[in-house]
Amino acid sequence: MSFVSIVATTGFVTVMSDGRVKDIVSGEIIQEDFQKFIKANDSKAFIAYVGNRESCEPIALNLKNAIEEGISFDIVQTILISAVKKLIPEHLTVMFALGGLNSDNEIEFYSFNSRENTNSHFKPANDVISYTFLNNTSIARKDFEGEFVRNLRETGFQSPTSTIQAQKLLNRYIASRDETVNNTTFRLSIKK
Repeated sequence: MSFVSIVATTGFVTVMSDGRVKDIVSGEIIQEDFQKFIKANDSKAFIAYVGNRESCEPIALNLKNAIEEGISFDIVQTILISAVKKLIPEHLTVMFALGGLNSDNEIEFYSFNSRENTNSHFKPANDVISYTFLNNTSIARKDFEGEFVRNLRETGFQSPTSTIQAQKLLNRYIASRDETVNNTTFRLSIKK
């Protein structure tokens, strides 16, 4: 499928995706350098996704328009969930995250997983970081979450550069264990 990680503190949010796209039917690799997030609102917001590119991309572009029209992230998340339920066949799993700087100039983001039908809101406070992963890899979340925490201990999380480094290490770890993820990465940093 793919892998996207999102990490946020009260001062910034970082997004990293791998670049591999596979054909959903044949499993054939179609592209190795596809960025799985788009920037919105003069790079103060993002929409990230994994799943069938042909299904996710139009939804992401519509969400970008909504954010750029000034619609709040919570309402855009509601639009997202409705669009996924109407437009994505149930047998396909898609995952989205959206967020950045909200109208109060605070960092926040949301995520949605169609397989588990989970909708989450993340708004970091104090010295606590918030993070989530968009993935449908063969690796159990607990395995790579432990790896991610070890990476953060090594790199730190006080700056976007340090969290990006931890995310890059995590992407390499997953790519070495799952053929649906590659080492080509794309990154985004949004600062308060």
